[in-house]
Amino acid sequence: ALCQEFLGNEEWPSGLIETMIRVIHEIPYRVMIVDDSGSMSASDGNMLVGARGGKQKMVTCTRWKELCAAMEFHAEFSEMARVPTEFRMLNGPTFVIGEGNDDGEAKKNFLKTLERGPSGLTPLVKHITEVAAKVRLMAPQLVAQNQKVSLIIFTDGKASDGDVLRALKLLIGLPVWLVVRLCTDDDEVGDYWSQIDNDLELPMDVLDD
Repeated sequence: ALCQEFLGNEEWPSGLIETMIRVIHEIPYRVMIVDDSGSMSASDGNMLVGARGGKQKMVTCTRWKELCAAMEFHAEFSEMARVPTEFRMLNGPTFVIGEGNDDGEAKKNFLKTLERGPSGLTPLVKHITEVAAKVRLMAPQLVAQNQKVSLIIFTDGKASDGDVLRALKLLIGLPVWLVVRLCTDDDEVGDYWSQIDNDLELPMDVLDD
């Protein structure tokens, strides 16, 4: 009921709310790779402003502000739904929100870390490789229960530490749902990820603006 109310307050349609709640069991563990590289300070992001239930409009902002708005939502939902979600900062710590013993400190510390702003490179290969190794250990139990892990990569660019396509191929055959959520309007970045999607033999969604 709390999740339904939360999503309703976010003005989600009823069908989407039902789907989101249903997949809590189907996707019992989520991983979100959070791009906090320096390029996230560029100003070609987009976000909604305005009071809920009133007139809202899309405005241009930094990529980082767009990302933070999404992270605040996912952190809140993870804590409320008690769905363990691993937020992996590319250049910072990892926070797991929504675990059974979570007292709210993980979300508080994660949101506080976001306030520091972006800096650093884009070591996506390192994080994808680590996630693949973790999911491989979880795979037997996930498959037995007809479940999967979701991996969402929030980014604005290309990997700075090697071949991201090769890293993503480590996920092939694993119970993973992969989404790349772009935080930029840069066509070159969109083309980069679309090409990876075409070359990767794995279900993958690339979401741009």
